[in-house]
Amino acid sequence: MASNDRAATAADPAVTDPPLVVSFNGTSQPSTKRRSPNYIRTTKYTLLTFLPINLFNQFRRFYNLYFLFSAILSVLPLGASPINPANMLTPLAIVLGVTAIKDAVEDYKRYRADQAANSIPVSVVRNGELQVIRSQYLAPGDVIRLVRDDPLPADVVLLACEGSPDGLAYISTADLDGETNLKRRTAPKAVHDIFTPESALAFSGSVVGKRNNPNLYQYQAVLEMDNPKLTSIPLGIDQLLLRGSTLRNTDAIYGVVTYVGSYTKLMLNLEDAKLKFSTLEHRLNMLVLGIFLLNFIVLGVSVILTAFFHIRTGQYSFYLDWEVSVWVVTGYHAMSFFILYTYLIPISLFVTMELARLTQAGFMFLDDRMRSVDGIRMRPTNSNLNEDLGRVTRVFSDKTGTLTQNIMRLRFWHVLGGRTHDEFPPTGKAAADPTAAAICGPGAFGRFLRGEYPSGLELPTPEEMARSHAFARALSVCHTVLPSIVEGSESIVYEGDSPDEAALMESLRENGIALQGRKSTSLAVSYFGQPVSWQILRVLEFNSTRKRMSVIVRDPMDQSLWLFTKGADNIIIERSTLMQDTTAREQLQRDVENFSRLGLRTLLVAQRPLSEEEFADFDARYHTAETSLDDRDERIMEVCETIEVDLDVLGATAVEDKLQEDVAETIAELLRAGVQVWMLTGDKLETAISIGQSTRLIDDTMHLLAISSEDADVVGTLLQTALKRVAHLEKQYRQRRRLRDRLLLRRRNAAEAVLESVSLSSSYALESLSNAMEEPLPIVDENAFCLVITGAALVHALAIYPDELYRLGQVCKSVICCRVTPLQKAQVVQLVRKRAGDVCLAIGDGANDVSMIQSADIGVGIIGLEGTQAVRASDYAFKEFRALKRLLLVHGRWSYMRMGHLIVYSFYKNMAMIGFQFWYGFMNGWSSQPVYQELIITFFNLILTSLPPFFLATFDRDLPATSLEAKPELFREVWKKDIFFNFKLIAGYGLSALLHSGIIAVCFYFFFYEDVVLGVSPVAHSSAVAGTNYGLSAGYWYSTVVASLVVVLLVLVRWGLTVNAHSWPMWMSFWLSIVLFFACSLIFQLIFPEFADAANAAFSTPTVWLMALVTVMASLLPDVIVATWCSLFRPTDAQLEKETIWAAGRHGSIGDRMGWTGDAWA
Repeated sequence: MASNDRAATAADPAVTDPPLVVSFNGTSQPSTKRRSPNYIRTTKYTLLTFLPINLFNQFRRFYNLYFLFSAILSVLPLGASPINPANMLTPLAIVLGVTAIKDAVEDYKRYRADQAANSIPVSVVRNGELQVIRSQYLAPGDVIRLVRDDPLPADVVLLACEGSPDGLAYISTADLDGETNLKRRTAPKAVHDIFTPESALAFSGSVVGKRNNPNLYQYQAVLEMDNPKLTSIPLGIDQLLLRGSTLRNTDAIYGVVTYVGSYTKLMLNLEDAKLKFSTLEHRLNMLVLGIFLLNFIVLGVSVILTAFFHIRTGQYSFYLDWEVSVWVVTGYHAMSFFILYTYLIPISLFVTMELARLTQAGFMFLDDRMRSVDGIRMRPTNSNLNEDLGRVTRVFSDKTGTLTQNIMRLRFWHVLGGRTHDEFPPTGKAAADPTAAAICGPGAFGRFLRGEYPSGLELPTPEEMARSHAFARALSVCHTVLPSIVEGSESIVYEGDSPDEAALMESLRENGIALQGRKSTSLAVSYFGQPVSWQILRVLEFNSTRKRMSVIVRDPMDQSLWLFTKGADNIIIERSTLMQDTTAREQLQRDVENFSRLGLRTLLVAQRPLSEEEFADFDARYHTAETSLDDRDERIMEVCETIEVDLDVLGATAVEDKLQEDVAETIAELLRAGVQVWMLTGDKLETAISIGQSTRLIDDTMHLLAISSEDADVVGTLLQTALKRVAHLEKQYRQRRRLRDRLLLRRRNAAEAVLESVSLSSSYALESLSNAMEEPLPIVDENAFCLVITGAALVHALAIYPDELYRLGQVCKSVICCRVTPLQKAQVVQLVRKRAGDVCLAIGDGANDVSMIQSADIGVGIIGLEGTQAVRASDYAFKEFRALKRLLLVHGRWSYMRMGHLIVYSFYKNMAMIGFQFWYGFMNGWSSQPVYQELIITFFNLILTSLPPFFLATFDRDLPATSLEAKPELFREVWKKDIFFNFKLIAGYGLSALLHSGIIAVCFYFFFYEDVVLGVSPVAHSSAVAGTNYGLSAGYWYSTVVASLVVVLLVLVRWGLTVNAHSWPMWMSFWLSIVLFFACSLIFQLIFPEFADAANAAFSTPTVWLMALVTVMASLLPDVIVATWCSLFRPTDAQLEKETIWAAGRHGSIGDRMGWTGDAWA
């Protein structure tokens, strides 16, 4: 017998191992090699590993290594560093420290949660008695007892239930998968039937299974009890209670622990999901590499000029007193320049980006316009992608629960060969007709079954009545719905795995057929007040591959056996007797297509009588399949295929799932914004087209391209034909457009001739104009296409014709994929994302949408009725689809604009600061002497200029939300022209920084050309130092204050020109930064003796302020000129919208009017 520790072996699908055997015996204690087998740890660090692992992770970022290398150079005992090593290390230490503290706090929270989870008291059967131990000491093979509201401490196989005759237990999995409805679990009947509290203390046997896997809905094992009367008992997910769930509405249970610790499904699902990073961050990394390259270019130029100066002049200058060679001195200065130019990279940018993203996510959460009608706010779970929301070009959407409410209501009952019963009341003129009111509306089918129909109506034939009753009977039995009594009342609610099933049962109840109760082997149904109990022999469950479900029951009236089936129309028809009746089959298909064109979800219902021998043979084969440990699901489906044949179709149901509010308007505005919308649904072709028309994915102006075939060659032909048709229509469009342009040119030339004519030629000009005006202009409407493709065709298109499928999808305004599986949804997203290279967003609400959501650049989950798997896998979540418009058009656009401005401005201010340091080399003989006081360099990014970029990235906006929502076309400009972050913009800011720093250098040079005489009067300052400075020339420290003042004022004023919305938070950050600069300068002169009174002297010299004012104005004047020219002659759509707002009287400053607050380089 295998060791019980083997049950805790890690899951590895690539390795095939023998079955894992977990033996249990309540009279002994399981053997284990570990002291705490069930101990879990979700922390990333321990006290010993925190510092090395955290620092290792942080130094995986290249820019941190770059700063570390510079800091190491500064501490070398060479004397080459122009900056104190402590000041070099300070910025890096602060950035690393802030990140480390954040990581430590998060990990400590995980540690506290782990301690609570490992300390749960559990009653365990050991040595023939119940003992209470801590959950961390549980081992595979322990038999445990849990009572109501106890959490599950491990993955446990249910053996028996106390107080439940049918062995039913209920668990809440809200903490596991987010679903709030209770899940039903069933104890193995053979074990539960012999259960007593006393016998549970001596339970013994073994669970034979496989390695655990992360799939929460899959479990396959066999229970072997040490009892010769019990055969092998198949175990599935209905017998497994997962760690993370809680026992509810059940007195007590006994179960055997199978998987413990890090090998439970909960822990296997806690593996870190693949992190998503925005495309802007990828481009930022490229920009950082470019700045590194620029850094080394500047460094190389500086070193060359240093060597040139020392060769030409330095080595002959007696006051330098060099005792080493020129090349040693050049190397010495090369190290100094390397340390200085390190500050070309704004190290605080990356921290600022994280803080800004969190703040932006907070604004999204607080936006009432994205809150649902019942008060549920949107949830941003991955703020890393905020800016990518502004670059979305394709939206992939599920239908049910995403575009629709997922609140099902039955509309039609259709009996094969009989009539259709409408459950909706008549409208219009029909509402006044008593006959129409009698045969339509809620309960119409029930009245028909009871024979209550108005006089004058054609009476049904006996065959129709028999088939109608059989139809209702099959629907009342073929389902997995569980009736539950609402606490505090006697009313019954229906809970089902599918909202369709619950809707069918609700409609049956309105028609007099009510589900009363459900047990593991029986079903109680009331037929018009008469109770009937059906014996359930087998339930052949639904899955996305089978697309149907069946039950095998015993009729209580005559003990006959029946197979009832319901499922997709194409699946049921091909397994029915209708395949031999072409007329009846085609009529049924037409009826179902009519329902589909109304946007209704259809199901076919069928039955088949079974003989005792046939069922016995099937039951034996089914038991063999369900007790198999290898390919159990596939074997079960193969067995089911043998009995779900020769079905007698009884009829069809048509269920309505209403669209959510404003779905059509939202999709229409996304299309106006240039966003291509793909709808991926499991509905049939006609239903998908109907929904497409309702949601405005298809309109009257579109050319519909339908690809529907199961033959690969036909699919390829259809794709090629569609591409040729598109090319032909596009050619015609271009021809009409050229003709229209020529006619318009003729009209303009004729009109100009009239204006210029003065004598006899004027009559000829007027005649030419008249002729030109009479010729009609051709109608030139841009072609719009919608592609509709079925799942069967998609199989071949993805496998054989991916290029054709992608090219066809590219030219379409919208695409509808119907009858698709969850895997195909993900494959479509991956195909488009890989080939287009654009930002793709996927939105869905159910577990079948998770793979699609994870495949997209951005995943959005709908908080709906199908659990929260999609929400947990998503990056953003909200309850209503209409919130997507505001998320993209407003918050996405703002976030992209803000982050783009933050990045380019952050690099600009550092390039301006270091640019001046470069130009300063021409004045100091390339001696690598800093032009600023070293603490100014240290705190330039961390304190002096840290607030404006952060406020720019959180509060700035170029247009109000009302304009962005009213004119979706403004969003098209963002991703199509990339106006907020492009090479032209980056190069413009870079050249601007180079020009500004050069102008500062020129002004600085002339200001100190013949030295500056200090103008501080002894009367103005009472200090002795100030008094003695009067009339003396300024020195180096004085010049560092002037240089710092000019550069800080320049970058702050340039920030003011970058800002679009000059609100009070913006002004506050501006003036607070200036105050911080003056405060730091005054503090520095108190700390450093050599800096003493330099700040006082500089700040009190009028010529310094005049020089700073002139320098800043001269530097920024070209920016203002270029920005004004661009706003007048090359305005963007956003700038034109600003003009409209200004003209309407809702304008702000003159800067807004002239475009100075925008980007002149876009």
